[in-house]
Amino acid sequence: MKNNSIVPGFDDEKDKHLKIQLQKIDRRAGCLVLYLNGHFGVQSTQLFQKRLAKAIEWGYVRLIFHFAKMDFRWPDDDELREAITDFIGSLAAFIKAVKPRGGAVVLIEVPPDFYELLQLIGFEDYFNIKENLKEAVSFFAQ
Repeated sequence: MKNNSIVPGFDDEKDKHLKIQLQKIDRRAGCLVLYLNGHFGVQSTQLFQKRLAKAIEWGYVRLIFHFAKMDFRWPDDDELREAITDFIGSLAAFIKAVKPRGGAVVLIEVPPDFYELLQLIGFEDYFNIKENLKEAVSFFAQ
């Protein structure tokens, strides 16, 4: 299924650094998996935020971020470090956006480098982190 058929307008703008593939979970209302592939460039976070805002507008408030194909090595470049920290801030903002609507954010298949970064900034307990998609979907059944 194409992203735009799940969330109209989702792919109107593309990011050369970050690819996102959407999967709707039919057995959980408002549940959407976002398969992230690539890394964060300087422009990526703004576009990421815009695309996710569209998904939330369309009623997707149970968001599962799949990180298996993301590169989270901490870069030497200050701008890229800022992009990664902005991305973490975006995830936190999505939690605040979906929680009043009965939703939540779950992170799955989190690379060790990214998990270490979450630990460094004290955010590992802030996010719902699960091992795999089955655990994440089950989390929304609770």
